[in-house]
Amino acid sequence: MEISFFLAKVFGVYFMVMGALIFVRRKQLLLMVKGLVNDTPLIYVTGVLVFALGLIAVLSHNVWSGGWRTLVTVLSWLTLLKGLMYLFLSHHSLVRMVKIFADKRWFIVSGVVIILLGLYLTVKGFGGV
Repeated sequence: MEISFFLAKVFGVYFMVMGALIFVRRKQLLLMVKGLVNDTPLIYVTGVLVFALGLIAVLSHNVWSGGWRTLVTVLSWLTLLKGLMYLFLSHHSLVRMVKIFADKRWFIVSGVVIILLGLYLTVKGFGGV
């Protein structure tokens, strides 16, 4: 299950950095996300990359045994689905999603949750080595 530890490290560190970024650069992040939905080639490239990363994670780690390893699997599937959403959702749907998630309260709550989830996965990932 070495891949479990590796993906826990990857997701964990990524979430801690992204969660911190939400608090440090919230306004800039909102501008970037709003700009993303108006750049069709960038949406496509992002979708392809996120889908590929999700597919790699799912194909290498599809463990449903419970605990933190299942959490890694769920995150892998969510990454794959996020990539598919970028590729298949209409421009109107993406704009609508950005409006929903652009709320300041959503950013604060998601930042805290992402940091805590990242911390949990980082401890699990690095604790197993």
